[in-house]
Amino acid sequence: MPLSDLRTANNMTLQQNGFELVEFPSGQGVNWDDKEQVKKVYYPEVKSLIQRMTSSSRVEVIQHNLRKGKIDKGQADLSKLPDKTGHPISHPSVLTHVDFTESSGPKVLERYFGAEAAAQLKQKPWAIIQVWRPLVGPVQDSALGFVDAATLSQHDILPANLFLTEEFAIEVNYIVHNPSHRWFWTSQMREDEAYVFVNYDSRHDGRARFTPHSTIVDPNVPEDAPIRQSIETRAFVFWDE
Repeated sequence: MPLSDLRTANNMTLQQNGFELVEFPSGQGVNWDDKEQVKKVYYPEVKSLIQRMTSSSRVEVIQHNLRKGKIDKGQADLSKLPDKTGHPISHPSVLTHVDFTESSGPKVLERYFGAEAAAQLKQKPWAIIQVWRPLVGPVQDSALGFVDAATLSQHDILPANLFLTEEFAIEVNYIVHNPSHRWFWTSQMREDEAYVFVNYDSRHDGRARFTPHSTIVDPNVPEDAPIRQSIETRAFVFWDE
């Protein structure tokens, strides 16, 4: 699978391609295992970044996930394992996916704001945007890669339930391989850099609405390379028009 390095091809935009690589020095002195400290210090930085990049009228940062671990080459592991503090730690995913679908995106909005408020919010454009950055750099093992959303066809998208427990499932979009897909990643990504990417957009005007992403399994990475440690933060984004 050909990969283009954003170090030499960084002309992606949120609107056209669904993701951007940006400078994002942030989280100074944050204990990432302290959820409340992350919310107090890091969430406002994420909110400011998204507002600046999208010219949105409102951003609500709603959650974050820490991801720590290595991928056994050739294996997929979507399980969420508790770390020593009892916080859920997600291992990187090697299945190309989008976290939300045409139907599950609005359901998450309703679950967070309530049906009545969500109905009002859906009258205007809105999106779910995520910010992903390493906690330790440079990233060598299990780097994050993206499919250029401009090369994505509706026929490539396969909605399916992902069971997080035996009783609870969410609908996500898995992506079928298409040789027309253009893949991108960033070599030696630093902790003062971040990806901003679209997981759902309510608008049907030709812009990127879903951005497929996955862990890149590179057989050339040394076995003793440091494990990837990262944080991804999710936000609802709203526009007045």
